[in-house]
Amino acid sequence: MVDPANDFPDTDVVADHAYWVSGLTVRSNGLGQIDAYSEAFGTPDPAVNSPTTQPGLLTGGYHGPMPYVQTQQTWGAPATTVPADRLELTATNLATATIDAARARLDCDATLQLNSDGPITITIPECDRTIQAGAGESTWGF
Repeated sequence: MVDPANDFPDTDVVADHAYWVSGLTVRSNGLGQIDAYSEAFGTPDPAVNSPTTQPGLLTGGYHGPMPYVQTQQTWGAPATTVPADRLELTATNLATATIDAARARLDCDATLQLNSDGPITITIPECDRTIQAGAGESTWGF
């Protein structure tokens, strides 16, 4: 999630990156979001199990026992797949993004599957590649 309202550049606190994606800027006011999945790791997202709830009782303190309900979310066992030189990006309200291909374990022959809600510029510096895409789903080579 990219929220420029929570950036403080004068103290070097700018939330415009995570893992191997950086340089995230929003296209218009509000929040931006990117979902990036590199198939090069060979580990797909595990299945999400249904949430479970259970009651609990907090004791101690000055207020006496306090009942609560705990909600827990778990995931299935991780699967493995054959690694592929492929990156899937889904971008919402983003104008720019930079991909560190090496950290994503991709080479310059990788395929990019992009789904964006508007115009976006994707830069892959190691491959000397800049992709300018519009809204919708598209496939590109690095």
